[in-house]
Amino acid sequence: FPAMSLSGLFANAVLRAQHLHQLAADTFKEFERTYIPE
Repeated sequence: FPAMSLSGLFANAVLRAQHLHQLAADTFKEFERTYIPE
């Protein structure tokens, strides 16, 4: 693999992981709001 494509794949994986983490955090907050009374 060329170094450029390898670093690009790594950056893409990191961005995807961050996006999934944010999605999970938002979903969990929504779950808390819905099912856990104040």
